[in-house]
Amino acid sequence: MDVDIRKTQLVELQILKEFKRICAEYDLKYFAIGGTCIGAIRHHGFIPWDDDIDVAMPFEDYMKFLSIAKDVLQSPYALYDPRNTEHWRCNFVKIHDTSTTFVEENCMLYKERYAGVYIDIMPICGLPNGRIRQWVSKHYVDNKLLLNQNLHTESSDHPKITGKVLYSLIKAHHDRGDFDHFTKIIDKKYGRYKFANSDRVIFAWRRCRSFINRNWNYESVFYYEDFADSVEVPFEDTTISVPKGYDRYLRMDFGDYMTLPPEAKQVPHHKIDIYDLDKPYIYYLNANFKEEME
Repeated sequence: MDVDIRKTQLVELQILKEFKRICAEYDLKYFAIGGTCIGAIRHHGFIPWDDDIDVAMPFEDYMKFLSIAKDVLQSPYALYDPRNTEHWRCNFVKIHDTSTTFVEENCMLYKERYAGVYIDIMPICGLPNGRIRQWVSKHYVDNKLLLNQNLHTESSDHPKITGKVLYSLIKAHHDRGDFDHFTKIIDKKYGRYKFANSDRVIFAWRRCRSFINRNWNYESVFYYEDFADSVEVPFEDTTISVPKGYDRYLRMDFGDYMTLPPEAKQVPHHKIDIYDLDKPYIYYLNANFKEEME
């Protein structure tokens, strides 16, 4: 489905402003990461073809945000949390605009995955000191993220027999309502390490792309000093916080981030099946819409 990228970005910008309001009011730290950080530095706003906003919060701030968000978010914004969503596979939350519809292709079969336009909010956590302990901690949580993904995925969604077998084994040991089983384990693990007490920090929501890639330069682990503080930079008609060491962080994660990718790669990375900025996603769950589609 065709998506109006610019109009979508402007909706996301308003969600960001609501998120910033809460962070300022409750003294919570956050950082723009990923394409949002690149956009802030390279474009002073969105990457022109980017269709989402990604921010990360130190674990302590992230958990505090989760505890207050449902009570302080102003309408039409709402929190989307894997802890109470059966088929939400990722270990992070979203704020979405409930007056809009933005349903991704891989969510079509799951009613509870229907949502509005959103921004992603991820945890960034401290690690124990020492390279060996960091390596062990990272890969312990890697495995829990894999199990968490399988716990939230139906057997029919696994294209390979190995995935179906793993799904069956996990479901045999965990009640279907226990959606946050592995999230609790991950939270407990990273809750042991203060964000400011380590020389390395980790994106606690992103697994290594391969189990074979187990060298010392493992993915998603960065220098604490680059995230020890933030700097405010222009972003569209407002500002956004980026890590003070954004240059090293972005080069570690993306390489030469200031050079535009080939034109063929200048495309959104989400595949959207239902898109509507004028109707709430609830509309697309009701019987009337289903009858119209038949």
